[in-house]
Amino acid sequence: MEKNAFSFIVKSVYLLATIFFVAVTITRSSSFSSIINTLIIENIDPASAQQFAYYLIGEEYPEPYELLAFNCEIFFISIFGILLFCTITIIIKVSISPISLIKMVTTGFHYFFNVCKKFFSFILLIWLTFRLLPYDNILSANLTLSPTILGVIVVFHVSAALFLYVLMQKITKLNRRI
Repeated sequence: MEKNAFSFIVKSVYLLATIFFVAVTITRSSSFSSIINTLIIENIDPASAQQFAYYLIGEEYPEPYELLAFNCEIFFISIFGILLFCTITIIIKVSISPISLIKMVTTGFHYFFNVCKKFFSFILLIWLTFRLLPYDNILSANLTLSPTILGVIVVFHVSAALFLYVLMQKITKLNRRI
């Protein structure tokens, strides 16, 4: 049990470090941001951008194009980081030879999609816990929250999302056996 927990922690830290490395590398080039901004402005009209922003944060946002560009940058940085993470992991695990190259590529694609599925399902669970819990009933509108209370709320949401993710994994494994 301890070995699995330690392996999970090491892989999580390794994945986050890889995503951070990709984020630092990509954000240093201004062309990445300009490409995303251009694509969003050309393909999304202002009303749709405002509607997307409302779905993302649950309230009106004054600059919906900036919010969409920021979220798209995070999405692409995550995808590139996961791809780099999977590539490095597969290269470390498999000795590269001409015979095992095809196996490495197919294993790499399978591993990449599994990591993406797990990463984005966990992020979706965190987002859903933030969006679906009724804060209006718990907190008053005039209340200013201290950093400690905000930290406790974030830790609660990550813990709830982790619990739901583990429960979802166990249910999926149970259904596969049946």
